[in-house]
Amino acid sequence: MSGTTAALVGALIGAVTALASGALAGYFALRSERMRHREARKAAHVGSVREHTAAFFAELFAIHFVASWVAWFAEHDPGALDHEMAEFYDTETYRAFPKLLGSTAMVAALNTGVYEQLKPLIIEVYKLWNASCTACTS
Repeated sequence: MSGTTAALVGALIGAVTALASGALAGYFALRSERMRHREARKAAHVGSVREHTAAFFAELFAIHFVASWVAWFAEHDPGALDHEMAEFYDTETYRAFPKLLGSTAMVAALNTGVYEQLKPLIIEVYKLWNASCTACTS
C-alpha cells in the first residue's frame, strides 16, 4: 500500500468516525432533551393540579368556616341569628361557591382521579351549607 493510499484510508476512517460520533452525540442530545421536556411538562401539570386543588381547599374551608360559625350560633345562641348574620352568611357563601366550583372544574379537567377524591368533600360542604341555611331561616 502506498503512502497516498494509506493517508486516504486514514482520512476516510477519520471522517467516518467523526460522522458516526457526531450522529451518536446528536441522537443522545435529542433523546436527553426530549426526556427533559417530558419531565418539565409533567412537573408543570402536577404544579397546575396542586394550584387548583389549593384554590379548591381555600374556598372549601371558607365555606366550612362560615357554615360552622352559623351552625354554632344556631345550637348555642339561636337568638343571635338575626337578619344581618344571615345576610353575612349569604354574602360569604355566594362569594366562595363560584370560586369553589371553578377550581373544582379545573381540577377535574386536569386530573379526574383527584377530582373523584374531592367529590365527597363537595357533597359534605353542600350538606353543611344546606343545614346552615336551614338554621338561618328557622
